[in-house]
Amino acid sequence: MKRICIYSMSILVMLLCSQCRDDKGKVLQTNWTVDPYQYELSMTVTSQIAFAQGVSTDPNVEVAAFVGTECRGWCKLQYEENSGKWLCLLMIYSNAANEQITLRAYNPQKRDIFEYEGKLTFKNDSSVDDIDGVLVFLKKVS
Repeated sequence: MKRICIYSMSILVMLLCSQCRDDKGKVLQTNWTVDPYQYELSMTVTSQIAFAQGVSTDPNVEVAAFVGTECRGWCKLQYEENSGKWLCLLMIYSNAANEQITLRAYNPQKRDIFEYEGKLTFKNDSSVDDIDGVLVFLKKVS
């Protein structure tokens, strides 16, 4: 019984802690996750990421795709040697076309989450690939 109670509490903490924060309300980690096996369809986004201070080269920047509050894709920036750029290589999952996707990015330097204000609609097997372009995250959501 004790083991079940501890396990249940662990699950509750994980569910409540979708964004772990410090005592000043700053985000310490996101805990964004997605289970790709729950979905039949996918699309990709490949781009540089920028915040107000400019294009990010921080490998700890996290980018996630959401439909409502459900995380449908997650990645950290990766250095791409051929282009010499730090890129978001994001796979987004769904079971239906035409869902509206919200992109959010965690800025570890500011310890805050920002939202991309552009529009993104899910289209199966499509890609938004623009390694010379930049997705700019300015709208603070945390």
